[in-house]
Amino acid sequence: MSRKSEEIVACPHCGMENRMEKWESINTVLNPDAKEKLLTGELFTIHCEGCKKEFALLYDFLYHDMEQKLMVFCMGNEEEDPFLLLKKRTGEDCPEGYEQRIVKDVRDLLEKVHLRTDGLDDRVMELVKHILCLQMGTEDTLRYLCKRSGAIHLYRSTEEGGSSFAVDEELYRDVLIRTAERLEAYTDHHRIDHRWAKEAIEKGILA
Repeated sequence: MSRKSEEIVACPHCGMENRMEKWESINTVLNPDAKEKLLTGELFTIHCEGCKKEFALLYDFLYHDMEQKLMVFCMGNEEEDPFLLLKKRTGEDCPEGYEQRIVKDVRDLLEKVHLRTDGLDDRVMELVKHILCLQMGTEDTLRYLCKRSGAIHLYRSTEEGGSSFAVDEELYRDVLIRTAERLEAYTDHHRIDHRWAKEAIEKGILA
């Protein structure tokens, strides 16, 4: 189920109070319009009725895609596991077959959504990105964009800006084959990011 509330938010430009529709959880099947607003960024954009300027307000929420069997908590607090809190509150486990993830911001959430839609394993992709960073000798952030014509397209964020590039899909398949059995040990891990990839590689997941 989707849950939303209304909140009064002051414009940072002129101070005028505006009403904002705030979602606690988004079910993409029941509320496809909310998903579309999320993908375009409109979900967090407020148009001030006073000065007519726009500003963004990010907040924690649950993304639930019943078709893709994906549940992602987008939250800034890294201390708590919201899935454990949800289970304590409801007494129920997440439905079987669901992928459960926790991300720190909307960009990470959108990456998870695109990977799931394209049928790719986000754990393998995080390993691929970490390998590429090691090869390039960089700590820049890499994000998955899409899969097209036998290539994986990524975006590299740098201090100067950013740019997109592509790598052969064979790299993804190679990592998938090498880690297939060992990935089972990480089924219950909810935070799959660059730190997870670094630790997994140090523990020998690519051996």
